[in-house]
Amino acid sequence: MSSPTNQPDNRQRIAHAAERIIREHGVGGLTMRRLADAANVALKTPYNLYGSKTAVLIALLETATAPLIADLDGEEGGSMLLKLIDILHKTGETFAADESYFRDIFWEVMTSDHPEARAAAHGRITQLVILRVAMAKEAGEVQAAINSETFGGQLGLNLLATMGSWAGGHLGIVEAMNHTRVVWASLIRDVVTPSASVVIDEVLTDAQMTLSERG
Repeated sequence: MSSPTNQPDNRQRIAHAAERIIREHGVGGLTMRRLADAANVALKTPYNLYGSKTAVLIALLETATAPLIADLDGEEGGSMLLKLIDILHKTGETFAADESYFRDIFWEVMTSDHPEARAAAHGRITQLVILRVAMAKEAGEVQAAINSETFGGQLGLNLLATMGSWAGGHLGIVEAMNHTRVVWASLIRDVVTPSASVVIDEVLTDAQMTLSERG
């Protein structure tokens, strides 16, 4: 097993090797043995550090989206709900810049034969949304009677469903994120406090116009 001091370096080497393999051979060409060879580590190392090919793919997606979450957390002031919705726009831009690469990875995760890793990834996405809804509620943007976990979970599941349609090739990523913005803004509009309703209405109008223009 890799020593604790080498684990961060090995994780990075494995992640970089996985990206190279996917770009050269496609997601189907990524195996743990090929990954270990490309990263110049023992075969057991990718298993020890990640557990499965699915977990490696999830790590690539999370690395790509981590700066978006960091930006949200680093911004002071402003509407938490608007920041949450803006993640959809930023995700669309990020994935659109390399769409086939991200689509193939996401589809492989969605259809993985490692349901535990897939469920954990879905749970992290949903929990991220739930946390932001709770923060918006604490800031007085969401009605006090709303259950943050239930409502945030609803938004998270909608996002995952739309991302599934994108991964299956039914939507482009920008269209998928615009659809999600419309649904999220429509749902959020029903639970916001009066002080936050105007900005959410503006988001909904903008999202609807964007979809109409692209349609």
